[in-house]
Parts: sequence; C-alpha cells; structure tokens
Amino acid sequence: MPSLATLLAVSAGVATVASAADAPQPRVVGFPFTKTKRHISERTSRLARRNTVQTQLENWWYGYQINVTVGTPGQSVGLQIDTGSSDTWFPYSGVKDCLKGGCTWGSFDPDKSSTFQDLAQGQFEISYVDGTEIKGDYIADTLDIGGSNIKNMTMALATSLANTDVNGGIMGIGYATDESIANSNPNSQYPNVPVQLLQQGYISSLAYSLWLNDLDSNFGSILFGGVDTAKYHGDLIAVPIVPEAKSGIYDTFTVALSSITVTNKTGKSVYNKPNLAVPVILDSGSTLTYLPNDLAMEILQGVGAAEDREQDWVLPCTLGDSGAHINFSFGGSGGPTIAVPFEDLFLPVYNSNGEQAEFKNGQKACQFGIYPAGNDPVIFGDVFLRSAYVVYDLHNNYVALANTNFNATDSNVKEISNTTIPGVTATASGVSVTQTATNAHRQGSSAAASATVSFVPGSATFDLGQSTSTAKGAAPASAQLPPRISLQLVMSGIAVVVAGMFGGSLMILC
Repeated sequence: MPSLATLLAVSAGVATVASAADAPQPRVVGFPFTKTKRHISERTSRLARRNTVQTQLENWWYGYQINVTVGTPGQSVGLQIDTGSSDTWFPYSGVKDCLKGGCTWGSFDPDKSSTFQDLAQGQFEISYVDGTEIKGDYIADTLDIGGSNIKNMTMALATSLANTDVNGGIMGIGYATDESIANSNPNSQYPNVPVQLLQQGYISSLAYSLWLNDLDSNFGSILFGGVDTAKYHGDLIAVPIVPEAKSGIYDTFTVALSSITVTNKTGKSVYNKPNLAVPVILDSGSTLTYLPNDLAMEILQGVGAAEDREQDWVLPCTLGDSGAHINFSFGGSGGPTIAVPFEDLFLPVYNSNGEQAEFKNGQKACQFGIYPAGNDPVIFGDVFLRSAYVVYDLHNNYVALANTNFNATDSNVKEISNTTIPGVTATASGVSVTQTATNAHRQGSSAAASATVSFVPGSATFDLGQSTSTAKGAAPASAQLPPRISLQLVMSGIAVVVAGMFGGSLMILC
C-alpha cells in the first residue's frame, strides 16, 4: 500500500502536469466583503490582469472569510483566511455538528463530486491551543478560489470536530513546511494553496498581499501574486522573515519588532520603548495582539484596562475615540512603522443576544486588543494587521509593510516577480532576533461565566488628552480615565466576545 507521502506527491504531480498542458489564463477576480453574519455575497466583478489572483474577504464579525467552491460541480464553503497555518480543511456534511444546524459557512459532501479522491482516511489531525481538535481524511479535489480553478488540490475533510462550535473551515496560506503532516514528517509536505496557484500557472511568484481594512469596514481583499499600490500610504519597506532557530526552516511569518511608541491625539509621545529586539509572528488567524508580558502590562495599565476574573482586559469604548495611536516599528533604523489607531484596538463586548454589554453606569464595554503573551509566542493578530498593508514573499522570505489606506476604493494592481516586490523602496535588517517558538496559534479571549464581572479599581497612567508635558514614557499626574467599575451585561446570557476556533480568530457566538 503506498505511503501517505507518496499519495500526496502523486496528487501534486498530476496537478502540475495538467497545468502545463492546459494552463488557464491568469486573472484577478473580485468579491464583495460583508459583515452580515450569515450572508454569502455574490460575485460582482471580474478584472483581467496577468499572473495575479485576487478575491475579497467576508468579515464575519472578527474572522475573515473567503468563499470558495470545492468539487465538481462546485459546493460552496466559507473558509477563514489564516497566515498562521498551512492546511486547507472544511467540515464533512455528515458530521453531527453540520446535521444539527452548524456549519453555517457550508460543508462538503464527497458523494456529490465527480472529481473527489480520498487519499488517506483518518490521517489528517490538527489541534489548536484553544482546545479545538480536528481529525479527518486527506483528500484531493478541485478548489475554485477567486475564479481560479485549482485541479487536484490536496486538502482535508474534517470528519471529527472536538471542543469547538464549527461554522466553516480554514484556508491556511502559510509556509508548506508548517503543514500538519510536515510537523511530524517533513518529507510528506504537499503543495498548499499558494504553491498550487504558482505551479498551475495562475501567479508568477510565491507571494501575496493582505488588506484587512478597518474594524468597521465591510470589505477587504487578499491578492495572490500581486500588490495593490492604491491600498496603502507611503512606501513599502521589506523586513526579513526569521527562520526557526534550531532547524533553520522558515515556517512562520516572524519579523523583528524594534520599538513601540504611544502617541496622544496631539502627536506627543506618552510611552516609548526603543531598541527592542522581539520576534513577532504576523498571524491573521489570531484576532488579538500578544506582547511580551512586561510591555503588555505597561500598555494595559497605561490605558486603564481592567482584568476581570476570566482574564479579559475590558474598558469603556469611549476611550477608543481619544485619537491616540500605538506605533510599532520593525527591523531597526529605516524600517517600517505602522500606526495603529486606538479605535481599532477596542473590540465591542456582546451578550448572548448579540447586544453590546454595558458598565453599570451605562457606558458601552469594549475589550482591549493587546494581551500579555505569557509563555506563548508573541503574535500580532488582526488588531494590528488591519492597520498594515502586508506583502508576504514566501520565495525570498521577506514581509513588506506599509500603513494601510483605510476604505480605499481605487485599485492599482502590479504583479510580483520572484526578484522584486513592486513599490518596495528599502529593506530593513538592522535588528536580529531568534525565533524558538514552534506553535503560532493563539486563542482570542475567553467567555465570561457570569453576568457580572468585578474590576480592581485603578487609574490610567497615560495622558491621552491635550497635555503640555514633554516627558517620554511617563504620564503626568493629571492623567485620568473613567473609573473601572463592574461590568453588567445587558442580558443574562453568558456569551461575550470569545475565542474563535482554528488558530484563534475572535468570533461572536450567539
């Protein structure tokens, strides 16, 4: 009986041969992006451009969904875009979760596809730190993404879903070296979605760009093989990706964080941490940003966030309107600096009826988007990525960053070659870091188990107002924020902002 590695290799080889004989013309296909919870949008445009593949993302609360079809004829499935993992999987329509009315993003019935192949029954297994465990079969079938029809795509069909409320699946677009099977047997890795798009002639380079747009926006996009220069301000600056220290393998999008500054609405610095050398993973599968404990606590105390007994950091939503920014710099001198508005760090807290929770004084409650990493990897999730236009170059092992152009309506797509990323003006490499982490997946936050959460009284230390102080890293004695008080949910339901499954995207479960 052939090994799993052989089966995956044969599947990949068939796909490559087929593409060489009859490669379709590369193109860009746009989809609308919406926050409506169970709405699947229709395709609205098809734009011809050589060697790029584009599709827009569905913003399902705080997870970013892409709509694809699997099989022949195609069956619609919604997948969460995840740069922190590398496998594509989706639920089998016969699992009990789907039969009970779950799987709201769609599921797959192999009996209805004429091109389905079951490569290895029961051989797929992946788990996440939030307790989610997925098991199933490695399969091969047709995957249509953004109008590009990928033949013989190796994926996984989930037949067992444990410790999770399933909505849909995952499209992992990280390095193939981080595939579930490659973690146990490096020789068994297979060409995942970005690699197949390259091998089957849809793109010219193993690279893509991600534009999540702002927290309140209902559209954004991922562009395989290209850069949209209308979606960012200033210049793209490249930063080297850091390999895993022990193996030397590139398996996560780790870059060097070199400084953090908090500025108030007048542009004055109220917190400054220069000369850092911190390895951080850019992961769209995680909603929150996790900093080293000391840095996270200084910022949380600075903004006056309160930790409840479920270890969520909560504060009044009105503080998000302060006009302050947190500025993250990468790669040292000359590297890119991404300014994250405070308003995009404040995530509304909801009850089980989907109504926003309030403090006892009537103020709306929000979760703050920066948490301590504890003993886990330092991860920059969606609360950071929304403010950045990010180009992931898996061929040359670089990430290019620029400040996003929020809610841009224009488009200027340029093809990425194997040698250059259009628009990149410099490469920062002044700071070296070592990445020892082997697991990038994080959960968001936990669900509250009670309708009332008690906070420890305290005061903010940052002056986010019109201060005349010139001190950096210190707060004037007059700095004040509304007192931290008990959080009273609007209803008695226990569901608030909770950790989504599959690599930690924050979802609202109602």
